[in-house]
Amino acid sequence: MIIKTSDANFATNIRNKHSLEIFGKSATLVNLASQRHKQPEPPRKSPQLSVVICGVNTTWTDEEIAEELRQQEYELTKIMRIKCKDGPTYLVRVLTTSQDTVSDLLTLGAFIYKKRHGVEPSRTQATIPIRCEKSQSYSSHNTS
Repeated sequence: MIIKTSDANFATNIRNKHSLEIFGKSATLVNLASQRHKQPEPPRKSPQLSVVICGVNTTWTDEEIAEELRQQEYELTKIMRIKCKDGPTYLVRVLTTSQDTVSDLLTLGAFIYKKRHGVEPSRTQATIPIRCEKSQSYSSHNTS
């Protein structure tokens, strides 16, 4: 049980006693401030790396492409076709945690159904500049 109070006298009186009776049961006081409760660190995720394979036939499924690359012993986390508003494109994003997979694909290209496809590093999406509603400028500050 934790007793929290803003009355300094009450807290001092309680601290001076080694034990007390609460609701008819014996209780022992422990100074929680003196005990260090270190939270365990969450497990760290491996960084996600990605590349884009170009010129991939739109009739091939993500699963077929992934199987072809896994047969070449590439470590893959996920394969997904890049889409636009008009539908699927000839671009496929490959997610992995292996730097070796990224290096090999960028250097050698991706061989899918015995055809070599060019591979490019992934590009981050262009950020839309935020306009300050007060000054109407697109500078380094926003409304807040």
